[in-house]
Order: sequence, then C-alpha cells, then structure tokens
Amino acid sequence: MAGRLPSFLIVGAAKSGTSSLWHYLREHPDVYVPPRKEINFFDDHNAFAQGVEWYSGLFTDAGDRKAVGEATPSYLTVPEAAERMASLVPDARLVAILRNPVDRAYSHYLHARYYGLERVTFPEAVERERTAPGGAAWPYYLLSGRYLIHLERLVEHFPREQLLVLLLDDLEQDPAGTFRTLCRHLHIDESVLPKIVGEVTNRYRESRFPRTFGLILKPAVWKRIPQRYRPKVARVFTREGREPEPIDERTRDELTRYFAEDNRRLGEWLGRDLSIWS
Repeated sequence: MAGRLPSFLIVGAAKSGTSSLWHYLREHPDVYVPPRKEINFFDDHNAFAQGVEWYSGLFTDAGDRKAVGEATPSYLTVPEAAERMASLVPDARLVAILRNPVDRAYSHYLHARYYGLERVTFPEAVERERTAPGGAAWPYYLLSGRYLIHLERLVEHFPREQLLVLLLDDLEQDPAGTFRTLCRHLHIDESVLPKIVGEVTNRYRESRFPRTFGLILKPAVWKRIPQRYRPKVARVFTREGREPEPIDERTRDELTRYFAEDNRRLGEWLGRDLSIWS
C-alpha cells in the first residue's frame, strides 16, 4: 500500500463548518490531511473504483503524524458511503458538524447559485424539493438537513463512540473549547491551539456571471484550464465582501416548522437542547 489510510474522517454536514475544521486541523502538528479537501472517495462510484491503493496514495506524506484524515461533507448524506467507510477504515474516528438546517439549506442554495447550478429563487427551490416524489430533489437542500436519519445510518456501521457530533453554534461561540473537544476525539494534543482557530475560512462569494461560470466549471472545460490559472479565472467571475440577501421571514418560518420534529428527535438523540434552532 502506497500510504496510510485515514484514522479520521470529517463526514459533514455540507455548509456547516467542515472547511473551518479542515483548515484548523491542517495547522495542528499531530495531523496530516491531503492538500485537497473533498476527496469523495467513499461517496463517488468512479472514485471508489480507483481502489485502496489510489486512496492510500493520497496520504503518502503523512509520515508519523498521529492522526491522518480527510474531509468530504457529502459522506454524511450519501447512503453508500457509510458501508464503504466501515469496510475499509472500521476504526476511523468520525466527525460531523451540524448547523441550523434552515441556514444550512440557504447556504447550500447560495453555493449552487454561485456555481450556476440553480436558476430559481430559494422559496421556489425548497418548494420543488418538498413536492418532489419522496420529498427529495437534487441538490437536496432539505434532505441534507434532516441530520438524524443520516447519523443513525452511520452508527449502523460504526460504534457510536467513534462519532463526534459538533454544532456550528459551539464552534462560533467557543472555537478554542470546541477545537479541544475535537482534539480529544482524535487523540491528539489538545494543548496545541493553532492561531487560525476561530477564523472564518469559507466566506460567502457571489458569482458575477453565474451561467457563464457554470459552463466554465463543467469538467470538460475546467480540466483544460491549467491548475495554476484556475484561481485567477475564479476571481474574474467572483465578487467577495458582500453579504447575501437574508431569507425572507415567511420562508424561514415555514422551514423552521418543516424541520421542527427532526430537530426535536435529533436533540433527544444527542442529549442537546436544540431550541436555539427554533
């Protein structure tokens, strides 16, 4: 085998703080993560088909670091991922970080709009999903926020004690304490606090020309652009430093009611008071 296999995986949830955790852990001397976030090995059929040698090869530079891992937030929601992870890295420590599902859904929508994947308004997008057969329609703004069904699937394949569930609320209010909790879970030195801990690492970006940018980001086009020029291309099509329009109160109220029962059951499962999300 070319390299080591992960001792931990940050599995989700998308748009809930996984980028921050990944950036923070990169700065910890006991940890190795590959330069690329979102490997998608366990949730993408083509990636998984490349095999364990390819995957382990991503960690060849880990050396003797105590903890080796990666962060792919879609592992939480893709049903096949849990079984695949358990088959290859059954002892891995899993980390999930959750966000108010209404805010998560809106951030997910803004992400899709930025990449030219979404054409309708946010209320129209969530209504499309709510009325779809089975209550699910890609990009799964709502299904991805029904956290308990995904967490329960994970613990069908992993012991519950291998899963740490954090809240973005805790990371924002007490970044140092939350990071120490993460370190204890990963069995690394919790006395080390990288300077970056507490910084926002994935700020809102707005596409200037979303349809054109979406076409450029298609794999057939994007792969033709030399990697060293891709950040410059992205900057041409991006505006930063602006805040998105807030969710209108009617939509927020409707979605808060939509998630209320899921959040109640999740709170019981976690032993946490999630009234902050209501």
